[in-house]
Amino acid sequence: MHRRKLNRLVFFFSLLIFWACSQENDLGRPTYAHPTIEPLPYLPVYPGSYWIYVDSKGDTIVKSSAKEYRSVSADCQGSEDSIMVPFYDGMYIHGYNYIMCTDYPLAKNKRFHGILRDDSVGTLVQYWSIPRGFNSTQIIERRDFSLIVNGEQYDSVLVVLDYSSGGGLYNNDPYIENSRKYYAKNVGLILEEGGNYVTRKALIAYYINR
Repeated sequence: MHRRKLNRLVFFFSLLIFWACSQENDLGRPTYAHPTIEPLPYLPVYPGSYWIYVDSKGDTIVKSSAKEYRSVSADCQGSEDSIMVPFYDGMYIHGYNYIMCTDYPLAKNKRFHGILRDDSVGTLVQYWSIPRGFNSTQIIERRDFSLIVNGEQYDSVLVVLDYSSGGGLYNNDPYIENSRKYYAKNVGLILEEGGNYVTRKALIAYYINR
């Protein structure tokens, strides 16, 4: 009889400890009142993540995400129809785009600006960048291969070639910028090159806070 009571007490206290631990975990996990847009594989900018690069001069560059998702109005009008998105490198990230709200005539209300595309080779996308006002053309140049960067091998790599040209809305001097960006699945940007394949920055360390 005493052993049966002891077993019941052990079982009861075990349940109590389990409940207390689950409550602590729930309290430590942030909850959001609005829909949350999760990051996508080639741009896994989960809150609390960071990426460290080295540029052509040997200087380090750190890119990071805010510790929590941030709210942004879905229509850029401050309505209640808001969404929670990652805030990475000063940008509200929505999938493979960033959201910029502006009063410029060509970009009223919500604007999605492309960062990359997870699409087939040869896919071409054109968009306007506001407020600089230039035409940008992105081309999926290559994908699904392995690449070694600073001694580390990355698989499932996607290459986006970006041509940017135009004088801007308030600038009469035309210009052309070329960049080639390499994204690894579940890692993010691993390498960026300028014209003639000159390295602008290469990944040396990262942490994805899933």
